Amino acid sequence: MSDIEKIQFGEQTFDLVADGTNLNNNGGSITFRIGSSDFNVIKANLKLNKDITQINVSGKIDWSRSDLVYAGRLSNIENYDIGAGIKEDVLIAEFRLPDTREKVKDNEAKIAYLSMMLDVDMEVMAL
Repeated sequence: MSDIEKIQFGEQTFDLVADGTNLNNNGGSITFRIGSSDFNVIKANLKLNKDITQINVSGKIDWSRSDLVYAGRLSNIENYDIGAGIKEDVLIAEFRLPDTREKVKDNEAKIAYLSMMLDVDMEVMAL
């Protein structure tokens, strides 16, 4: 067990800073320790994954969201005070609700997957 809450983006897990989750119905931000991870790898993972999960100090899931997408903003803050005078480098990732184009693209991908799995030809012929 750990005494630090975690945040998980897809399969990558990071230590949260105190009060590091600032999300609402429309999006928001999450502040977490960068640790030994590479900035560009984290950024690529955020772009690919929609699942955000907060894990409490007991290792159990507090909450999970898949309705938000990475907003394209990842800030690197050096020497951030994480408490008790300890300073570390952190990242602040911003999230938002997907726009209509992203929703359509996601739905098209789901339909294509279902048609493949069900072996149904989804091609529409022009009249």
